[in-house]
Amino acid sequence: MSKQRAQFAEQGFCIVKQILTSTECNRLAGLFHGHHQAGIRDLFSRFIPIRELVRSRPIRKVVDRLCGPAAFAVRAILFDKSPLSNWFVAWHQDLNIAVKEKHLHAGYGPWSVKEEIVHVCPPIEILRRMVTLRLHLDACLENNGPLKVIPRSHKHGSLDQVKTQNLISQIEPISCIALAGDCVVISPLILHASSKSTNPQHRRVLHIEFANVELPVPLQWYERW
Repeated sequence: MSKQRAQFAEQGFCIVKQILTSTECNRLAGLFHGHHQAGIRDLFSRFIPIRELVRSRPIRKVVDRLCGPAAFAVRAILFDKSPLSNWFVAWHQDLNIAVKEKHLHAGYGPWSVKEEIVHVCPPIEILRRMVTLRLHLDACLENNGPLKVIPRSHKHGSLDQVKTQNLISQIEPISCIALAGDCVVISPLILHASSKSTNPQHRRVLHIEFANVELPVPLQWYERW
C-alpha cells in the first residue's frame, strides 16, 4: 500500500487490484438491473448498499491511506458503457463538487445545476484534498473505452485549454486497464479521457468521490457518508 500511496502522490493515480470479489461485483451490478442510462447520479440516496460499500473495510483501507482517515464520501455515480449507451470523453479535469445549496462565497464559481443538484467549482485547495475511486464491476480492457490519464498532470493545478494541449502533446497517456473488482484511484485534478467502447459488453464503473476537508459556512457538501 505504501507503494500505491507513493505512486498516487507522484503520478496522480494508482490501481488497486481486486478490492471487490466477483460475488460483490455481481451483487452491486444487480442493483442497476433494468437501468439503461449512461450514468446514474445520487446513488447514496437511492441505494443503501452503496452507502454500506463506502464504509466497508476494503474501501476504507484505500481511502484512509490516500485521502486520510477523516475522509468521507461526497458523491457516487454509476457509469455504464454499453451498446445502448456508448460515448467518448475529451481530456478534462473534475473541477466541480456537488453542494446542498448555492451560497456565493469568495473563490467558489462558476455555478451549475445537474439533475437538480447544485454544482460549483471550488478553490484548488479543496480539490487537492479529494480522491476518486473508480470501482470496476466489469472487466475494462483496451476495447472497452478505458480511462486514460496523463500522469503527473495533477501537479499543475487547474488547466486552461493551452496548458491542457501542451501536456497531452508532451506526455504519453496511460490506459487504466482493469479487471472486475479492481479499483482505479485518481486525483480529480489529473487530466483524463476515454474513448468509445468497441466491445458490446457492459463497462460498469462506480465513481465515488471522497474529501477530507470541510466547506466554508454556509456551504455544505451535497452528500456526506
